[in-house]
Amino acid sequence: MLWGYLVHYADFPETSDEKISQPLSLPAAFSGLGSRWVYLTLTPGQARHKNTALHAYTSQKALPGQLLTSFAGQDEIFFSLPLSMPTRTVL
Repeated sequence: MLWGYLVHYADFPETSDEKISQPLSLPAAFSGLGSRWVYLTLTPGQARHKNTALHAYTSQKALPGQLLTSFAGQDEIFFSLPLSMPTRTVL
């Protein structure tokens, strides 16, 4: 299984103070597309490590508004992708 995640999409994640503390919400445009979306709740330790990692990249702190902070929540959203194995014909 190959797992993907959404990074850059208009208004994702939401960056208002009110929304940052809430679980991530999948943008409406992505619901019903046939992908299998998985919501993962992080442990407090995992969330701390995630927050530390996000803030370790000083170049990213120049992002507009609270975009970087909006990814530092207690959850993640992933989607499954089909993993097709290449086939090889032996002559």
